[in-house]
Amino acid sequence: MPDAVVSAEGVYLDGAAGWYPRFGDALATFELEVSAPAGWEVVSQGERATTAAGVRWVGSARRRTTSTSSPARSSATRTGGRGRARGVSAGEGPRPRRRYLDALARYVAIYRELLGPYPYAKFAVVENRWQTGYGMPSFTLLGSRVLRLPFILDSSLPHELLHNWWGNGVLVDLRDGNWSEGLTAYLADYSSRRRRGRGRRYRRGALQRYENFAASAAMPP
Repeated sequence: MPDAVVSAEGVYLDGAAGWYPRFGDALATFELEVSAPAGWEVVSQGERATTAAGVRWVGSARRRTTSTSSPARSSATRTGGRGRARGVSAGEGPRPRRRYLDALARYVAIYRELLGPYPYAKFAVVENRWQTGYGMPSFTLLGSRVLRLPFILDSSLPHELLHNWWGNGVLVDLRDGNWSEGLTAYLADYSSRRRRGRGRRYRRGALQRYENFAASAAMPP
């Protein structure tokens, strides 16, 4: 997916598109105010407030801030503990939103007990027409077909949620490697399979993938 998409069907602006000023890797707070066509849903990281001019997002950023907007038929919000779980859908009916909100409430409770308070004001699961699987601070952007895959609720969803503790909460200096990916995979992907009695199969698959990767990296060009 490109860094920026602007069309009648939707808008996506990644931080790499250069649409806002950046000051190296310094931490910064921001306020983003968006005026969008009627019926469009606007999502960015941080906390949302509705103003007379449109929608304002207030948050903090390092490296990249991402914003997306598109026509949305419906949305739902659930409040529990610190923060809100939110589903935004351009698809059919409320049932997928309920399933995702129920799953998010379950995973937030698990990770909050294990790691401490959730670090953002909300976590939004945003459906979009591009078949993405992106995780940003305080929301994830999933394609319409991706959302309907039965295994996403127990794989990609907890993984992207957990990145708000590791990677988007406790930040990573990518010059030293992305340790948060391994920790997130352990606490989300592996732990989910272990709870269902599939931990040994997951470990075996991970070792096989690493062996294949190491063997291919060792081969001469």
